[in-house]
Amino acid sequence: MMSDFSILETIGIVGFVETLPAKAAFVADAEIIDYLKNEIQMHEVDFQSIDALEINKLSQRQSIYVLSRRGELGLARQLRRKLGDKQVSSVTYQVLPRLTLSSKGLGVRDDESPPRLMVVAQGSGFEIFADLLRDAGLADYQEHMSPDVHAWIKTYADFSFLRFLKNVVEARADQRLDTILGMDVLFSMLEQRQIRIRYSKNLYKKLEGSVLYFANRDKCREAVVNACLETTPYRTQGEVPKDARAKVFGVKPDVEDAFSQLNQILEAAFKLETHLEFFPQFKFVTVWDMQQNHDMVVENIALFLGEHVRRKAKVGSDEWLDQIPAFAAALQGLKDRMAQLIKLKSSS
Repeated sequence: MMSDFSILETIGIVGFVETLPAKAAFVADAEIIDYLKNEIQMHEVDFQSIDALEINKLSQRQSIYVLSRRGELGLARQLRRKLGDKQVSSVTYQVLPRLTLSSKGLGVRDDESPPRLMVVAQGSGFEIFADLLRDAGLADYQEHMSPDVHAWIKTYADFSFLRFLKNVVEARADQRLDTILGMDVLFSMLEQRQIRIRYSKNLYKKLEGSVLYFANRDKCREAVVNACLETTPYRTQGEVPKDARAKVFGVKPDVEDAFSQLNQILEAAFKLETHLEFFPQFKFVTVWDMQQNHDMVVENIALFLGEHVRRKAKVGSDEWLDQIPAFAAALQGLKDRMAQLIKLKSSS
């Protein structure tokens, strides 16, 4: 089990607790309570450990929030029965989904919209593609299960990804599910059996859901981007502020590190593509497609999603990376390494 609870601040739970009114109670695992008490000083919220619940004290509070890595939903239901008219909320399923929203979704509400998933490769610049579709009014893809959120969730003994996504939909004003899953997060959840691929395929087919897969054909570029971002707080190159780009990408990463990233990317892409082809509503889009004719890409995605283009959109770019000497040198170095390996293999 995770012992570093600082991730709770990263994903917004500490900030949420700090905003709770004095008449609230927060029920959690003992280790979580200890961490929160240490982080949040002079707070009137009643912190209670699950191992030492005082129901009488809880009954005097107007709202109760429950957070546990084991049996959270069951405990929340139990407290609702015992406390009657009190508001009892599951932090994992009722609070955290709201904290993952970067916006409330598209302006057009659609209760009947099927689930729409975008699977993305790390370092591909997928945020540029998501911004393009958002600007065109087609979809508002957001990464609700980010690596940080998953770093916390993977410590759970029981977690329902479908329940989590259901509450994401309820938190969005447009009642749509436009969600991004990075391949790193996707495969981690598959390994931990938090997602079951056969069940997901059947359910997605039943719901007539669609899958977009966005990647860069230049896998070496993806690998160098990931190598540069590995020790930073940034998920993508698009998240890096302009005044921090030279610092983040200005230090040439080790070729072996970039090569390791490349191997991971290629292995993940191979695994993913063997599964995606079995989804009936599936479309593959690359950075090259977007750069060559983004208007045509937008029109094609509109047809694929059954939407109408609401406004002309501009496409962003990460070509500024090529103007950073250290990044350009690292990219060329990795490509040279690959060329040498191919030459050696062909001559053997």
